[in-house]
Amino acid sequence: MKKIKKISIILFVTVFSLLVISCRKDDDTNDGPTNAYPRKVKITYVVTSPQSTSLQLISYNNETGGVSNVTNPTLPFSKSITRTVNQYDTASMGFGGLPDTNVKLEIFVDDKQVETQTFTNVGTGALVHLFP
Repeated sequence: MKKIKKISIILFVTVFSLLVISCRKDDDTNDGPTNAYPRKVKITYVVTSPQSTSLQLISYNNETGGVSNVTNPTLPFSKSITRTVNQYDTASMGFGGLPDTNVKLEIFVDDKQVETQTFTNVGTGALVHLFP
């Protein structure tokens, strides 16, 4: 009987100690993606073409998240904006031109390329970046 009581006390102390250790506050200061928003970022949109010097239209998300249109832009085209984004916001751009045009779209966030796509022999195209 004495041995069972001793084992029960040791078991209780062990379980209680593990419970206290596992439930203490985490001191990790690593900010994951959900803790990083809202945040201010620099977004740069770039449009290039090896064969064309202009397009009919370029659209992009502006500083407020709305859409800005540039008609008859000359290429290469580049536009930088500063915007406060939340998780799952998007930065997007698109173009309209002649059907046989080759166009490359790029999106940079804080000077790091996050999206790129080349459109071959098409008149329109779009590119979207989702903030994770």
